[in-house]
Amino acid sequence: MKKAAIYSVLFIILAGSSLWGQSNLPLHLKIMQLSTVEEPQIWNGMIFLTARPEKSVRFIGVAFDYESYNTIHPFQINEKGIYVFTAPVPEREEIKYRLIMDGLWMADPLGRRNGKDSFGIEVSRLTIPLQSYIKVTGPSSDASGKTVFSLRSRPDATVSIVGTFNGWDPYMTPMAETSSGVYSTEMKLREGSYFYYFIVDGKKAMDPQNFLRARNTEGEEVCRIDIDRS
Repeated sequence: MKKAAIYSVLFIILAGSSLWGQSNLPLHLKIMQLSTVEEPQIWNGMIFLTARPEKSVRFIGVAFDYESYNTIHPFQINEKGIYVFTAPVPEREEIKYRLIMDGLWMADPLGRRNGKDSFGIEVSRLTIPLQSYIKVTGPSSDASGKTVFSLRSRPDATVSIVGTFNGWDPYMTPMAETSSGVYSTEMKLREGSYFYYFIVDGKKAMDPQNFLRARNTEGEEVCRIDIDRS
């Protein structure tokens, strides 16, 4: 009986991991145990939004000002009927956002800082504590030849970097999660131009902090870094 109970607990945890697409156990437990809605907040370095409409809806999403409201991110629903959205905290002091319920845009009913933006549109605001994020920059190189690459992604992801410096081998240069959702690696590189991109959970990801682009021999878009210590 004790072994069966252990297996049951493991099944619940793994099922939660599959549902939310992350392996952040404290976050999973918070989501799974949530039985009432909570105010919009920054929790454990994550944006944490909840919703529970009075009537049945087919879809709830959220769009953010730092993405020009162009991307709608879906909420997911736990076993207790609470809609939840989580995402890593962006590098800014405040975010503005709007909810979308079955195509209807609105401010967050749970938000305490709702108001109109400069265009007269009703939005919700969420202040980000200064210690909630670590600044991530593009690749940097110093006089000793050390070059550092960093990337912000979801917590507990599998991240590596591939490029001309490692033969485009996806397994040669894994990146360590130095803090929640921030991945970094360093290597010794000589002067010259190098091409690279990241792989996050098996999928290609460009460096959002580096706007230098190039094409490899197969015509695929890649990032470029030029190292010049003169």
